[in-house]
Amino acid sequence: MNIIIRTKDCELTPTFKEFIEEKIGSLEKYSVMFQEDADHDPVKQKAKVEAIVEIGKSTLHHRKGDNYFAECHLVFPRKTLTASAASEDFKSSIIEVREELQRQITDYKDKMIELSRKP
Repeated sequence: MNIIIRTKDCELTPTFKEFIEEKIGSLEKYSVMFQEDADHDPVKQKAKVEAIVEIGKSTLHHRKGDNYFAECHLVFPRKTLTASAASEDFKSSIIEVREELQRQITDYKDKMIELSRKP
């Protein structure tokens, strides 16, 4: 999985970069369902997946303290999923984005299974 990280009004530390790569990179296991001709290919290779993660500090009018946001676009071969979250902590916003993307992926998978069962 290729992960592109963009920052806005904040600095990206190496530990936080590793945290993002660990959390968002764990979604790569779902790329199997987006393979082209997975049944006909003797060597099953994972589909090329790209994750574009944007993190930053946002200012909410008349609110004190730091407010952070995270937005992620997962680009699969036939589908693009997007999720965003805002909170008072970088890590919690990344975790919320990961959970939302995981939910979207499973919903899409269920939808594809139901469509294949219809006559």
